[in-house]
Amino acid sequence: MKSVKKYAVKPKLSMLIEEVGGLTIERALLNANAIVEEKKDVILEKIDELVEKIEGAYKNGQFDGEEIYRISSEIVGLSAVEKDGSLAEAAISLCEAIDRSTGIGDRELRIVQVHIDAIRMLHRSDAGPAVHRVVLEGLEKTLNKMPK
Repeated sequence: MKSVKKYAVKPKLSMLIEEVGGLTIERALLNANAIVEEKKDVILEKIDELVEKIEGAYKNGQFDGEEIYRISSEIVGLSAVEKDGSLAEAAISLCEAIDRSTGIGDRELRIVQVHIDAIRMLHRSDAGPAVHRVVLEGLEKTLNKMPK
């Protein structure tokens, strides 16, 4: 009869936290924020590329829903550099719009275009959180016009 051995592997962060004088959660978060800040320009450039790709996937009155969904998901993953989270919310809303699409009719085309325009506007926007909130409320209203 064979026996199974189980090994509990302790994550490195957990070990550092438990060490006397070790890493505190506050310090770990500060380190993470510093890393994000250090890579912010590279991440923003990558988001620029993704916005261009979304626009490429939506052209001539047609759109590739799977490709737009995939790119929007990537934007969500990278949007930690955007402090208020509005870019991520707009990208998630676009994914929701793709999920709710029943075909490629005029309504779907307009709603996808509105979301793409909102993502472009929110990315690297100098507008404040109040303006971002208005844009996100508009996206929510457009989603509410689609079947669930």
